[in-house]
Amino acid sequence: KISYNYLKKRGKSEEEIDKITRKGFADVKTSTKIIKKSECPPELLGNPVFLSKGVKQRRAVTFESRIKNLIKIGKINDAKKSINKTVDLILALWTYGIHEYTYNLPANYGFIGPRAILIDLFEITDNKDLVIKQIKKKKWRKSLSPIKGAPKSIQTYTIRQFDKRINLSKLDQLWGIKRG
Repeated sequence: KISYNYLKKRGKSEEEIDKITRKGFADVKTSTKIIKKSECPPELLGNPVFLSKGVKQRRAVTFESRIKNLIKIGKINDAKKSINKTVDLILALWTYGIHEYTYNLPANYGFIGPRAILIDLFEITDNKDLVIKQIKKKKWRKSLSPIKGAPKSIQTYTIRQFDKRINLSKLDQLWGIKRG
């Protein structure tokens, strides 16, 4: 109901809301299958427990909140380490043939203590061709908005880390090597 009201306020028609809802249900079904067949360690995913009416994970701090909080208290090096851990997580997920396709870094990635995790489990794919297209377009550049309020050095650092480490050769090297 909350999502419905949100979409209505954004001017979405009933048809558009229905289409978005159907896609969401399909994403949950597809993503659940991907996770279960991947043999991905649960700690990378916030230790999810699949219930009959959803999924339960350990509480996490979003990527956006963590970076902003670290910057606010002057821990720039810790913010950079958190950025690196998030890239490390993306690469680790690739080894299980999993990719979060929205690159919604602010909300879909987070931290439980020092460990980076994927929070949103239902916007993933195991389609390597899609990942290749996203890498070629450097899709992550569009979703680094929480960094925009950060010092220029953090913005530049984040883009450089993603540009340097998220690449086609790394994808070919890692994709699915730990999948059962």
